[in-house]
Amino acid sequence: MVCIYLIIVIVDINRLVKISKDNYGETMVTSGFVNNVNKLASVPFRINLEVLKLIEEMLESKSEKYKDILLFDVHEWTDVEKKIDRESGKERKLTVEEQKEVQEHNSKYFQQMQIINIARTYAYLDEFYLPVNVDWRGRVYTLPSYLTYQGTDLAKSLINFANPDLITDDRISHLKRYGANLYGNDKASLDYRSNWVDSHSSKITALDLDFIVKADEPFCFLAFAIEYKNWLNRKETVYTANVVKERINPELRKKELRISIASIEGIKEFSHLPIYLDATCNGIQHLAALSKDKNIAPLVNLTKSNSDDSPQDIYSYVIPFVEAELKDLAIKDKENEIFKDFKLRRTLIKKPIMTIPYSVTIYGIAEYLESEFRVVEKGKGKNKKVVYITDQGLELTKKNIFKLASVIYKTFFYLFPKFFCKKIKRNSSIYQFFRKWYLLDYSNWHFNRTKL
Repeated sequence: MVCIYLIIVIVDINRLVKISKDNYGETMVTSGFVNNVNKLASVPFRINLEVLKLIEEMLESKSEKYKDILLFDVHEWTDVEKKIDRESGKERKLTVEEQKEVQEHNSKYFQQMQIINIARTYAYLDEFYLPVNVDWRGRVYTLPSYLTYQGTDLAKSLINFANPDLITDDRISHLKRYGANLYGNDKASLDYRSNWVDSHSSKITALDLDFIVKADEPFCFLAFAIEYKNWLNRKETVYTANVVKERINPELRKKELRISIASIEGIKEFSHLPIYLDATCNGIQHLAALSKDKNIAPLVNLTKSNSDDSPQDIYSYVIPFVEAELKDLAIKDKENEIFKDFKLRRTLIKKPIMTIPYSVTIYGIAEYLESEFRVVEKGKGKNKKVVYITDQGLELTKKNIFKLASVIYKTFFYLFPKFFCKKIKRNSSIYQFFRKWYLLDYSNWHFNRTKL
């Protein structure tokens, strides 16, 4: 057995917590807390070799059908300062939008190759470990930033538990629901999700890549499809990896392992597949639970439901209120009249709402919104300006985006006033966990609702 063992000697137990201006060294570290962190860090993992094998085949093929999920090379304009304009036929510099396209493409490409090369390195190991540390709020993060269960879809799909668990017929429904979630059916009822997998079973078990690449999380869905296929057939292909050769990758300027993956068939009884669970806006879930707020709890799925009930979605709940405020703003303020028919998509509002419980500012929301829109330069010389193009083709300025961020932020607190809080005394035990955000007893508090 080949293993990587991780030995951590903690001299000062408080060093377990990342240093931050927000905790000033006051975060309490109990023995139970340390035991939980050590338990998480001591879980052994191994590479999902069957997923890695199929990814290697995709990379070799360089097929167009994988271009939306896997990049095969750096962007064609990487070292280009000027290009020929298609319309004029003259040489010109890359626009801001084109530069952003190159940067985003190359960033994603190098990230993917880093993940795959780490997986190649670990492929012949029976076990490896992912050490963790903790921030001042008690949130746990893995120290590795590429191949980690907190990483991208690609990274998560390549990680399996080293120690398996028994698969039983009553557990298979959880596997089905997980697969449906990965494809994009996470807002449907549990019954619908199980039935969806049954109705698409032939494509899933055939590992139909044309079907798989359309999933919201295609690589994790591929890992699920392999597991589901093996369970249905009651057969498992056991893979082993050996280093064949080592070569220099000119793009990455570093050594790259080439591995050979061999296989033998066995009986499928156990599973190594991690099932990733995603809570509904976890920060708000915690605050709603702590405050015992019966109005917010259903919106983040903290109340009892049946398997045929569709889950609630707090992001979709907030959207019409934000749109109504924007419409009202467009009527009153000429500078923002562009918001008159503005439509918010759920994916755009999700991160701003999700990060509000973690003290995100209006400026932080505005920066995120800017990154989600297409950047275009307008005009020339002194009249040159940058605008942000929405899905609807609307042209927003930086001022418009800041106003949009402000409306999202203020509408959230208008809808959920209990999330306002006052400072907590530094010597209180509650302060150790939530320095700025904690829900107190609001029975004696009075809120005045005002029009935004």
